[in-house]
Amino acid sequence: MIEKKETILTIDDEDFIRQSFCAYLEDFGYTVFEAANGREGLDVFRKEKINLILVDLRMPEIDGLEVLDTVKNESPDTPVIVVSGTGVIGDVVDALHKGAWDYILKPIQEMSVLIHAVEKALERANLINENREYQEHLEDEVSQRTKELRLSNEVLIKEVKTRKKAEQDLRLSEQKMESIIKFVPDIIYRLDPFGRISFVSDAVKKYGYDPEELIGHNMLKLIHPDDQTKAQYCVKERRTGERRTRMLEVRLMTKEKKILPFELQSSSVYLNPVFLVEASGIYDNNKSPGDSYMGTQGIARDITSRKEAEEALRKSEENLAITLRSIGEAVTATDTEGRITRMNPVAEHLTGWKFKEAINKPFQEVFNLKNAKSGKVLYDPLHNIIVTGNKIEPDKNTLLVAKDGVERRISFSSAPINDRDYNIVGAVLVFRDITEEYRMQEQLKQSHKMESIGQLAGGVAHDFNNMLSGIMGAAELLSYKLSDADEKIKSYINLIMETSERASDLTNKLLAFSRKGKKESVPLDMNDTIQEVASILEHTIDKRIMLSQNLSSNEVIIEGDPSQVQNAILNLAVNARDAMPNGGEISFSSNIVSISEEFCRENLLDLNHGRYSEVVVSDTGIGMSEEIQKHIFEPFYTTKGKSKGTGLGLAAVYGTVKEHNGVIKVFSEIGKGTSFTLYLPLSSKGKKGKSEKEEVLKGTGEILLVEDEEIIRHIAKDMLENMGYQVTIAKDGQEGIEIFSESYSDIDLVVLDLVMPRMDGATVFNALKRINPLVKVIIASGFSHKSKNATQLLAEGAIGFIQKPYREVTLSKAIYNAIYCIDKKEKRK
Repeated sequence: MIEKKETILTIDDEDFIRQSFCAYLEDFGYTVFEAANGREGLDVFRKEKINLILVDLRMPEIDGLEVLDTVKNESPDTPVIVVSGTGVIGDVVDALHKGAWDYILKPIQEMSVLIHAVEKALERANLINENREYQEHLEDEVSQRTKELRLSNEVLIKEVKTRKKAEQDLRLSEQKMESIIKFVPDIIYRLDPFGRISFVSDAVKKYGYDPEELIGHNMLKLIHPDDQTKAQYCVKERRTGERRTRMLEVRLMTKEKKILPFELQSSSVYLNPVFLVEASGIYDNNKSPGDSYMGTQGIARDITSRKEAEEALRKSEENLAITLRSIGEAVTATDTEGRITRMNPVAEHLTGWKFKEAINKPFQEVFNLKNAKSGKVLYDPLHNIIVTGNKIEPDKNTLLVAKDGVERRISFSSAPINDRDYNIVGAVLVFRDITEEYRMQEQLKQSHKMESIGQLAGGVAHDFNNMLSGIMGAAELLSYKLSDADEKIKSYINLIMETSERASDLTNKLLAFSRKGKKESVPLDMNDTIQEVASILEHTIDKRIMLSQNLSSNEVIIEGDPSQVQNAILNLAVNARDAMPNGGEISFSSNIVSISEEFCRENLLDLNHGRYSEVVVSDTGIGMSEEIQKHIFEPFYTTKGKSKGTGLGLAAVYGTVKEHNGVIKVFSEIGKGTSFTLYLPLSSKGKKGKSEKEEVLKGTGEILLVEDEEIIRHIAKDMLENMGYQVTIAKDGQEGIEIFSESYSDIDLVVLDLVMPRMDGATVFNALKRINPLVKVIIASGFSHKSKNATQLLAEGAIGFIQKPYREVTLSKAIYNAIYCIDKKEKRK
């Protein structure tokens, strides 16, 4: 390292920048002084011999522009280079206007830019000093020679030699300046008073021009026609002495007529151009202001890349704005202090805040978030993002309280915003309104839950029906075998039959609960329905709760689905039970009422006038407030604990009543109990009477029984043989197919179990049809005939269905109809 004599002062309020400049410049042999602000810098400048100053614009106490003013007044020839992080064009103009020799933008990507600017400025300063010193020296020499000329010619000769030496020094100085100009990548130009080019640097070659060919041509030859007016105006300012315009942008026309944007910095030029090539604001005091204008010189710096970057940034901002407007989710951004910097229209709608209102406001003020489960406010959701840079994964347990107080459930996620150096400069947050989606998901979960319970109930009922088939069948066969037994044995058999029938009724209720399909519409006596519900409750309800019935003496017949209506009454009773944790009374009543239009109007009933059934379910429980009564029929609304209520009971009751073209009214008082009243249209039909006892039908023919339950196989075989049929049994579907394929011409009918392991009834049925398309098949199942599989097989050609557990009479009728009924045969043809 060669030690240099020049001293440099760096003034910057950021320690690490001063230290980095100091270390770098000292490596090149310069002596460097440091100052943390303008005041300290000026103190050092006045105490030390400083050859060059590096100064920041934005500093406390005294900023860079004040430093420039002071240095220019106290030491005009001391070069000052502005090194600043601001890219505002106004700052550049002010700095250059106040005498800055150069302007470098922080952060400095390549430190070689700094050393180049420093060396160029010092060399320029040295040239100016040398020129000044030479001028001073020349004046002394001229004075001395004048004196010596008076004394002798020898002094004149010496003066001539001295002049030649000065000319040689001047040529060397010009050569140095020319080498500097060639090194500068910007176009350095000079114009005469008429705007003609008198000098242009070699940098113009890269745009297709030879500098020599441009000499004498008007500068407008290089400028785009649309920018020529402002360029001429700039020259006019120089001619009249008005120097308001310091910088302007024009587009350069290359020799191939391509348009390039240029930044053109211009200043007046006067006498002694060799020494003032890069000087500005120099006037000839010996001439009047009107005659002092000698032309213009300046630097044309190529800013194509910068303009392209600005245009790309503008387009990027425009595209971002369009994208944010088109996104269906709420998007907002903040700075590192958590202040709002951007919001799209969806975010405005979600929060109730307009972006103009929200900008620069704290995030928590605009986005009032709280945990949906605990209700606690989320005070600082941005802290973890901005401090650690970690993303926030979508959270569906968040509520957003809008400006108008409306709460919405949202899915909330976020990520940090990084600059090019991966520094965190803010956060972007995305919110999605999932209020309806959440309600649908909760409803779907509840639906899946009820479906699972229904499937479980159906499965239990199916298996139970299989067992009941064996029990009931065996009991019936036993009654035939012991027809001469004493009455006590017969009573035992009858007890088995009655108990089995009660069990069968229970399984039918389970099947009704699990059944899917359209609502049945049959004549239904509400008195019978209430009595069935009361019967169920007697075995399950708390013994401290009393049940009472006050039913109409007349039949109260409606058109409805027995299962749905029974479940509705049962739900009301269960709700009444839960309202009496310490016991009480549930009362049921039924009546037939005539409702007038006036009554409907007074009681706000959405009904037509006419005759209706009136069913009332009352309790003496804790009662409900008016506010709760407003919401009790809403899905998922419940006042019970999470483990005690789903919030669907009363909603289901409401749906059933509406589906049956009725209305439901509630009356309740705190501490006095609740009463639900159902109004359902009366039916003009009477309920079906009990059918007379049917006899077992006998016949002949070959029957193939396919059944996987051993007890059912044996019982059914004995029953069928008692009826007069020949029976072949198969323990599973595969065996049934094998038997049928060998002797299908002899088989008159197949009784096929629908649910079997390994090969189900549907698969077996299709295999039998492939063997004999005219095969007669009766489906047997513990499920309802309305189940999906049974309905499908009946549609595909099965001629009958029998539900387990079946009685001998039921089985004989199904077999007889399948084999002998003419209408069945005609359908098969």
